[in-house]
Amino acid sequence: MLDRFVKSLFGSGQDARDDSAPPSSGEVPPREGAEDEGLSPAHDREPESGAESSSPDRVCFPAGEGEIPLSFACSVTGASHLRKGTPCQDASAVYAEPRGLYHIAVVSDGHGDSTCVRSDRGSAFAVESTLENLKIFAGSLTEEESRLAEILPTSKHEDMVVRKLTDAILYGWRTRVLADLEKEPLTEEELTAAGRYADRYRKGERLEHAYGATLIAALWTKDQLLMIQQGDGQLDLILADDTVQTPVPWDDRCYANVTTSICDPDAADSFRHLLLDLREVPVIACCIGSDGVEDSFGSPEGRYQFYRQILAAAVDPARKETFPEDLKETLQDLTAKGSGDDTSAAVLYMETAVRAAAETFIREADSYFSGEELSLLKSRLGSMSRKHEALAQKAGEARKRAEEARKGFLRSKTLLEDAESLEEAARRELEAYEAEEAAIRERISQLEGAPDPVPGEGSDSEE
Repeated sequence: MLDRFVKSLFGSGQDARDDSAPPSSGEVPPREGAEDEGLSPAHDREPESGAESSSPDRVCFPAGEGEIPLSFACSVTGASHLRKGTPCQDASAVYAEPRGLYHIAVVSDGHGDSTCVRSDRGSAFAVESTLENLKIFAGSLTEEESRLAEILPTSKHEDMVVRKLTDAILYGWRTRVLADLEKEPLTEEELTAAGRYADRYRKGERLEHAYGATLIAALWTKDQLLMIQQGDGQLDLILADDTVQTPVPWDDRCYANVTTSICDPDAADSFRHLLLDLREVPVIACCIGSDGVEDSFGSPEGRYQFYRQILAAAVDPARKETFPEDLKETLQDLTAKGSGDDTSAAVLYMETAVRAAAETFIREADSYFSGEELSLLKSRLGSMSRKHEALAQKAGEARKRAEEARKGFLRSKTLLEDAESLEEAARRELEAYEAEEAAIRERISQLEGAPDPVPGEGSDSEE
């Protein structure tokens, strides 16, 4: 069985470290964003394991018997990229095997580092190679043999087979990079933009670095979920009890704007993976996001609620026709108000379970984001109160000067006009702040005084 599977992946006997791969110096190059001052700082990334949920009472939203996942994916250009006129460097895709035997979701984030001049192509190649090799991987299993755990009796077998898979993905990516370079060598404009890597590129060294990208993918079979990752970004699982897990082991070399990459010399050794038995861990949604999603929120909980929102929208019958465009607009709004980075999401989900959970998802997300808004408004009001005192003092001083000028202490017409102008400007600024302060107080009053939503059928209160 294992021999047949491995042969299906490597009929030629080559792997990702084949001599035909791009030359490597053995040096680990600076990773994404390490020297790119144009990038906004990201939140420090720590391993996110265990269950997280905003719902204190456990509920259960099981999938239907024999149900197969549905899926969606979308990538949008980051707000900062639009301002700079740079292309979208993310790529994403989903795939459903026609008979429903397996489903795939992939996200790749091309690096924003100035040396990675073709990272938009690199992310597209990563998605292509991953889809191709995961199809071969899943296609090597018959319907009866679809439980990967049955052909991977030990962790050693699992690591070996998954390593062959990730080597095949890496080999496919490098093959595409070489073909692209042969067809279209780096231009002088690209070499100039590459900065510190320009000389190495001219010598034919580390050319794959120009295509650097991260990669996250999931393969959902009948009873198993295989997840693989290279670099940053996050893969979150929403379970039937409405808890959330981020289960793929973290790589501590990924922090802030620094990440491991599919272009690294040690990329083959840096893939992480996890295999779950869906009969033991009842997953109802697998949500993959680039760091454009992650960095738009101050905490993982914000990301979880965001996915709950878009899942509820995906199963809303009234939004069936408009959902693809709605999703695109939602991601565009997220990058504009959040990270500013290219943003991608690829999601596999069980419709029956998500539809049953939709009302709970919406209630939890609305509660969370209303709380976040309330906290921000209170913080803003505190800042405004301090500024209000300073403005009031400034207005009083200007008023005093104007009064002195009117009484004849300052008889110069020019000084009088200047003082009156200052008085008027200070008065307008004070009025504007008082109006904004009143609006914020009114909004806080609305948020604090709003009654709790009345639970509907299937809500937590019924459990």
